[in-house]
Amino acid sequence: MRLDTDKIRQTVRLLNLQYSQRETAKQVGISRESVKVLYEKLKIFPIHNNELNLFTNIELLDYFEISRNTSYPSRKIYPDFEYINQELKKRDMTIELLWQEYIAQYENGLSYSRFCEVFRNFQKKRYSSMRQNFKSGEALLVDFCGRTMEITSPLDGSKSHASIFVGVLGGSAYTFAYAVPSQKVEHWLECFIQAFKHIGGVPETIVTDNLKSAVIKNNKFGLEFQKDFEDFAAHYDFAIMPTRPRHPKDKGLVEVSVQIVQRSVLASIRNQKFLSIDELNQAIQQKMDTINRKTTRRFTISRYEQFLALDSKDLNPLPLYPYELCTWKRQVRVSEFYRIEYQSNQYSVPYTYTHLKVDIKITHSAIHIFYEREKIAEHIINSHIHQDICLDEHMSPEHLAQKGLSKDEITFWANRIGQSTSQYVDYILNQKRDLAKNIKSLNKFRKWVMDNQKSNYLEDACQFAMERKIFTLKRLESIISNNAHLIPQAPDIQPRITTPHHNIRGINYYFQD
Repeated sequence: MRLDTDKIRQTVRLLNLQYSQRETAKQVGISRESVKVLYEKLKIFPIHNNELNLFTNIELLDYFEISRNTSYPSRKIYPDFEYINQELKKRDMTIELLWQEYIAQYENGLSYSRFCEVFRNFQKKRYSSMRQNFKSGEALLVDFCGRTMEITSPLDGSKSHASIFVGVLGGSAYTFAYAVPSQKVEHWLECFIQAFKHIGGVPETIVTDNLKSAVIKNNKFGLEFQKDFEDFAAHYDFAIMPTRPRHPKDKGLVEVSVQIVQRSVLASIRNQKFLSIDELNQAIQQKMDTINRKTTRRFTISRYEQFLALDSKDLNPLPLYPYELCTWKRQVRVSEFYRIEYQSNQYSVPYTYTHLKVDIKITHSAIHIFYEREKIAEHIINSHIHQDICLDEHMSPEHLAQKGLSKDEITFWANRIGQSTSQYVDYILNQKRDLAKNIKSLNKFRKWVMDNQKSNYLEDACQFAMERKIFTLKRLESIISNNAHLIPQAPDIQPRITTPHHNIRGINYYFQD
């Protein structure tokens, strides 16, 4: 009979209180046969309820002559469970396949159920770092150290503290550590970029805790990831597997690795002065190389050797292009002027998205605007302030037509034609008394030029008109229509000088009395 001693004590108490065997079995949660056995033994070995607590578990079993462990002689050959444990780390390997190989070698070996039971008992006796089982290339477990490292600025001597990221591959326990300025999203993603670059591939799953850079919500109402991290995972094609809140044992392997990094790396360099993050990372990398190549009596194969034999072969390849670090602004509402604001500048989006909410991706040189994961606009970041950047293709037809009638648009058009045209138009626009009338006339003239395809003649015609101080648009239109600016001009005739002669009376003759 295999019963827990607490249930034996509870059963004895109820039977002493005159409960029936049926009621006792139902309340304790054991079979009636077990209750019957205890009932018969209680007749032979009576015991009062107040005496039950005086017996230890072993004494109680001995008192009722109950043996919990029945040993049976066995001649079956047991497998090498060290080998089984190591083989299970390989991709697509199952315990059933290993049992089939074992039973093919030993026909009278353990049954499959017994094989699994004995192997589970073997795993329970293993060290804590081996209790979690991951196949090669399956998972990278990550966490931040609780301890930070001090960075001293070489410019002003100010102090800052770097966070230490730790990642460990589940199959080989190969460990990576990297220092970043903080645990913000952009630094969190940088840690993974460096980790994937270091191990030369991407695992299938990232096992992380619930820090805000990775997980927004993880409770009974749902699971929500940080959008930047979600996009990063889509780029590198891995799955995010958060642990249960307040359950650090869900990623026990990396918890042990964090302790190793803190005690063997950070503690050993605690008295060194670091002037930059890069300098700190160089020191960390040297220490980590030593740890990953180290062997002990318990671990006769180093982490690096296991990495080469297991994870390095089964990691997914890196994407063709690395992820571009960026920041996001989510759910930004488009104004009635179909603009979004970034750093006091206004950037346009297509007018059809007015009043809708968009996501803005900001890189070091450009901003990308998305609606429902579809890119709708892109702008180069303007380094000035209070600028309005609007593309013509984003404007409605009515607004685009109205924009073309403005003074700035006329000036822009004239500048594209040439210097003479620009000067001619500026002269007309500077007549402030008739500014509104002149803008209207210039737009009408511009339309006439474009409709009649006279743009190629405009520059020479404007130069011709300015030389003769002709600043009437009707006359300029006539010059272009008649090609007057193309007709060669005769040289100016010099006035004839009168030669003095005694027969010529001259002008003074007529003033004589």
